[in-house]
Amino acid sequence: MELPTADIDYPRSFGEFQTWFQSDADCLDYLEWLRWPTGFVCPACGQAGGWRLGDGRYMCTHCDNRTSVTAGTIFDRTRTPLTVWFAACWNFASGKDGISALSLKRSLQIGSYQTAWAMLHRLRSALVRPDRERLRGRVEVDETYIGGIEPGLVGGRAQGKKVLTCIAVELLQPSGFGRCRMAPIADASSDSLQAFVLANVEPGATVVTDGWPPYRGLEQKGYIHERRSQRARGRPGRALAGRTSNCVPGKALAARDPPRSGGRCALAQLSQRIRVPLQPPTFAQPRAVVLPDLGTGCCS
Repeated sequence: MELPTADIDYPRSFGEFQTWFQSDADCLDYLEWLRWPTGFVCPACGQAGGWRLGDGRYMCTHCDNRTSVTAGTIFDRTRTPLTVWFAACWNFASGKDGISALSLKRSLQIGSYQTAWAMLHRLRSALVRPDRERLRGRVEVDETYIGGIEPGLVGGRAQGKKVLTCIAVELLQPSGFGRCRMAPIADASSDSLQAFVLANVEPGATVVTDGWPPYRGLEQKGYIHERRSQRARGRPGRALAGRTSNCVPGKALAARDPPRSGGRCALAQLSQRIRVPLQPPTFAQPRAVVLPDLGTGCCS
């Protein structure tokens, strides 16, 4: 398959874009050339040849099926002019940081925010290849809530107006990230999370997750499951427990379970948990400082 060429298959600049697509008829001619470069082919029977009707549709000469250039595309049954659609496609493809529905509405003077949002939703859905391959190799999977901060919601998995989303990312060696998959899920149960993994990760891959219990059982589905405890990583006392177990009695009880900061009796709790006699520190005897005799005649 040959790659499209600038200035031949698509405009090279925004000035050429405005010259190419000045009306809806120019947009329809361009779509017809993209869809049927060698002439009309019926999508129903696959035979070539047809007539153009008065309403702009085509009728097949073999099965009398009627279709339009925009049928089955993101422009199907839209009341928005094709010139606006093409301008939205140009802004969507040329923006390095993407474009929001509000920004698209303002730049193209679209009547409502809902129309701009629906246009971007169709454009983004066209970027997904239906027969794409699943993620392979080493894949990290986690879930999060997408949305703003809401008062009264406590905890990482609190239910509210936020959308629970599961994310899978390929981990490249020695460093870096590969492909990514994201999808909203109903809840953080085993059925929802493992169904996401089965749909987006190839069996035989190494799946890296946290210690959330619903991820258990991925080994039975053909994956190499690697679990990482986020609590153990965030509490350095557990990593130091093995080092201090030989020098502090009680297997470093204070290192494995330190007292919470902010309490008024934290020092008292610490002294109760560490069963070590507290001894006052020993200080060396202070030395006598001898100053040299500078004489009395210089500062009289």
